[in-house]
Amino acid sequence: MDQKHFIEKLGNKIKLISANMMIATPFQSTNTHLHPDELHISYTVKGRGYCYVNGKRYILTPGTIHMVFPNEVHKYQPDANNPYTVYFIHINWGGEIPALNRIIKIRKKHSLNSLFKKITDLCWNVFSPTAEIRKYALLSLILSELLDISLTQPTASDRTELPPGADNKLAIAIARLGGPPFKFPGIEKLAELTGMSKRSFINFFRRQTGMSAMEYFLRNKMAYAKNLLASNELTKKEIAFQCGYHNTQNFTRAFRIFSSKLLLPHIVPENKE
Repeated sequence: MDQKHFIEKLGNKIKLISANMMIATPFQSTNTHLHPDELHISYTVKGRGYCYVNGKRYILTPGTIHMVFPNEVHKYQPDANNPYTVYFIHINWGGEIPALNRIIKIRKKHSLNSLFKKITDLCWNVFSPTAEIRKYALLSLILSELLDISLTQPTASDRTELPPGADNKLAIAIARLGGPPFKFPGIEKLAELTGMSKRSFINFFRRQTGMSAMEYFLRNKMAYAKNLLASNELTKKEIAFQCGYHNTQNFTRAFRIFSSKLLLPHIVPENKE
């Protein structure tokens, strides 16, 4: 990716969602799930754990930085005997993602150690008038380090794997639910496209993603709307139309209801009419 283009996207279509540190307890696993347009970066500081991505297990040990790319089905699980302490950075990422390695190993004194700690502290403990600027400065440094390592230590990409036995059925369904234009095709159509019965498709999709097809569709649509609202480039009426709503009032109501369920931050940015 061209560096000037990358800088232009940072803060516009590349947005920091959160930075956290988790000191896990035994058996503190997440549900199997996926996130449209989100890049997850984890950095294991101590202990041991596992990340299952599209049916493949990755071992997380101290010094391991691990990527989960948008729309990948995944689950985190700490080791029962030696649960990990891990930093998590969640980034909303619209568009192409540079060729980042899935797994990156760093030494204890690498600069990324302090960068993960600083961005987490800034998100939770530091109150400054320039906090947002500082967050994106740190995010730029972290992504630059990860890109440098990925460019100098190329590995084969496995970002398009699907769960064993799923073939390309999940990819077919997700492609029809991604939008825009956002129009739910219906369970019968999705089942037909994937060669399943309606009941089989419903069970298959929930088993692979941790949510129903409609939940995935709504989450993806509202994440898309949130990005457009934040960019302030379109009117609410234009965004509502792109998201399949006939008027602004219905769109605003749906966005607020969805946000109140904590699937998105409970904010409807002010926008020009």
